[in-house]
Amino acid sequence: MRECEELRATHYPDGLPAGRAVVTNAGALPAKWVVHTVGPMLWEHVGGGADLLAACHLNALAIADRLDAASIAFPAI
Repeated sequence: MRECEELRATHYPDGLPAGRAVVTNAGALPAKWVVHTVGPMLWEHVGGGADLLAACHLNALAIADRLDAASIAFPAI
């Protein structure tokens, strides 16, 4: 949570934009990292929601690749 708060304070004062992704450590979770991404609010992105949703997945996968992660899970976006 502290890393999220730090990212918000230093890089994303208005929150992480839809389609972007960032990584933090996993803290006490049984994982090394948590990749955070923000899906589109479909009523705000008429006609662009599918592209933003695809960007969420692609940006999260790019981070996982840079980390040389062995696996990734997408519980819900």
